[in-house]
Amino acid sequence: MFGYIRPYQSELKVREFEEYKAVYCALCRHLGEQYGFLARMTLSYDCTFWLLVAIGLREEEQACVFCRRRCAVNPMKKCGHMQGQEELFRFAAALSVLLTAEKLQDDRLDGAHRWARIRSRILLFLTRRARKKAALDEPELAEVAHEMTVAQRAAEEGEKARPDECADPTARLLQYVFGRAARDDQQKRVLEEFGYFLGRWVYFMDAGDDLTKDLNKGEFNVFLQKFSVSSPLEKEKQQEIETAINELQNMNAARIQAALSLLPVQVFSPIVQNIVCLGLAFTQRSVLFTHTYQKGKKLDYE
Repeated sequence: MFGYIRPYQSELKVREFEEYKAVYCALCRHLGEQYGFLARMTLSYDCTFWLLVAIGLREEEQACVFCRRRCAVNPMKKCGHMQGQEELFRFAAALSVLLTAEKLQDDRLDGAHRWARIRSRILLFLTRRARKKAALDEPELAEVAHEMTVAQRAAEEGEKARPDECADPTARLLQYVFGRAARDDQQKRVLEEFGYFLGRWVYFMDAGDDLTKDLNKGEFNVFLQKFSVSSPLEKEKQQEIETAINELQNMNAARIQAALSLLPVQVFSPIVQNIVCLGLAFTQRSVLFTHTYQKGKKLDYE
């Protein structure tokens, strides 16, 4: 996952944003406790969103406990912290480490530039213990993540790679991941639908965000291939591609929202609704139309 699944901060109540931060910071602490300090680098908004959905399907509001603890990264300040639901946090921590590891493995093999490959190898070396422990903690997740990475590579190396085929491995990975949050078979079917189309949305969003970068670096991008772009990206051609991506994303977003309407998310329902109905749309608009999205930029936590 790539960090695109984030809230639309200005429409969250102060209490809701504090709760979001408390889950985010608790995941950071679990990453450090389970897999070491460097594992905190894998912390993402995407895995935080998975936690919000998974906890929301289990907890009544009065059962959630929040406290303030010193930040493990910056001990000079205190931050909100959610307590409880240890099993879900352990899974989310393993998910964060394993997905980052697969991304680094892919970059190591894919990188068009030598420095990108070297950087990936260094990071893989530094996180090797965390990766091995996460794979032992969640062997099925590790196997699925690896299978989807291999399938992703195979789809992108095809002579006529198509968007739906290239997005399918990411979609199936999130289908599995969100299915793990289910409490019963009925929830599992809905969550798998939810995760599948969210995975498609994430893949297309990343491809749309990286159009210019991939063209300049000579790296694969399914939309550059689909629209036969092999020269400097002209403004009209870029707008044509981005409009096509936006149409696909609107369809994905509609399916995501339809699935969410069938899920009995409780305590974090306003935050989850904000992310799905406003956050995704804001990110989509920022990437494809206003071009103001900055990958890796943190939410304002001050």
